[in-house]
Amino acid sequence: SPATSSPPESPRDYSALRRDALLDIFRRVPHADILRGAGLVRASWRRLAVAEPALWRHIDLSADEDKIVSPKYAPAQWQAMARAAVDRSAGQCQSFRGRADGDFLAYLADRSPALRSIHACHVSWIYMPRRGFIEGVIEKLPLLERLVMSRGYFHASAEVMRALLDH
Repeated sequence: SPATSSPPESPRDYSALRRDALLDIFRRVPHADILRGAGLVRASWRRLAVAEPALWRHIDLSADEDKIVSPKYAPAQWQAMARAAVDRSAGQCQSFRGRADGDFLAYLADRSPALRSIHACHVSWIYMPRRGFIEGVIEKLPLLERLVMSRGYFHASAEVMRALLDH
């Protein structure tokens, strides 16, 4: 009855959340969702999503649909999203998990000197000239400890394999 119901609550102002609380929340949201718009809800959220490199140290752009969808039919935006995430890391990216091709791996290597781990799923074509892959990716990642390429095509020459093993 109207007499026993409580008055409606006033809406909360989530833009007033402390920065550390908001950062903790964003760390629990998938990176793809932040890039697709979760970081655009409020101006303070956008500032954090764009200008906080700590949020992008461990980039994970893999998704449940990646386990099912063939890379041939992958969304056209994957590379733009991956590049935006790497750019937001401001050189502090330590791990990357998501789709990859040769061009993106070279981009990642150029902008992520602290990278320790790459898990490239749905590898959609990695065939770079031998020297290009060695000089463009392997030699630029002195801290790289783990490289996983899954569900895709990776063609490596004996020279590239030796360089990976020596690294």
